[in-house]
Amino acid sequence: MATTINRKRFHCQPQSVRKTIYGLLMASTKRKVDQILAENLNTLMGSGKDRLPQSFLAKKGVAQSAIAEILEMKRSPRVRVLDIIAEYFDMHPWQLLVMDLKPKERPLLRAARGTEAEFYRNIQKLAQEMGINDDGEGA
Repeated sequence: MATTINRKRFHCQPQSVRKTIYGLLMASTKRKVDQILAENLNTLMGSGKDRLPQSFLAKKGVAQSAIAEILEMKRSPRVRVLDIIAEYFDMHPWQLLVMDLKPKERPLLRAARGTEAEFYRNIQKLAQEMGINDDGEGA
């Protein structure tokens, strides 16, 4: 007996963010991931005489030219390079991709608690009442 796979989305699969509030916010900013990474790396490298040289990761296997191309948005880094950069700054790779990163106020992933959790439950309940599914589309 042949097994068929239906095209229905499962909750364990990554969902599209295009129609979510986050997706709309990202679309409205017109900032691409390369630009966000370049801005954040530039911020983390510092300024003035205390600025790190572009060769600061050469001993870890990341060439100066690779850092220059990331800063100039000519190249998107491989995941390995992103991981090396994040490790140098004692961060997680995803933190380098958060808009308007503040080095002293690093973003955190945390579970919603208290009134924040209640707020999200209310939004989910309202979406269900409106017939909006997890993909942001009507039922």
